Amino acid sequence: MKVSKLVNNATIDILLFISEHGPVRHREISKLVKSRGTLSVVLRELLEDELIARYVDVRGSPVKTYYVVTEKGKHVAKKFVELKELLSS
Repeated sequence: MKVSKLVNNATIDILLFISEHGPVRHREISKLVKSRGTLSVVLRELLEDELIARYVDVRGSPVKTYYVVTEKGKHVAKKFVELKELLSS
């Protein structure tokens, strides 16, 4: 398997997207993946690994859920960006 394939997958793409654009809502992230099921699985894994956090804004209607990158996630995202840059040079 090529190393470039390892850094070009849905999990990394979603982590980097949230890192660059966060806080973001589910709908914004869903544009990155083909399957809603894939997105749910990836978000759950990122939450379990404490790379992202989810918070709910109940001040308005409807209630809005946002995803943000944690400090740990920022560190991991930075390393993936460095790896992608290294592979593209």
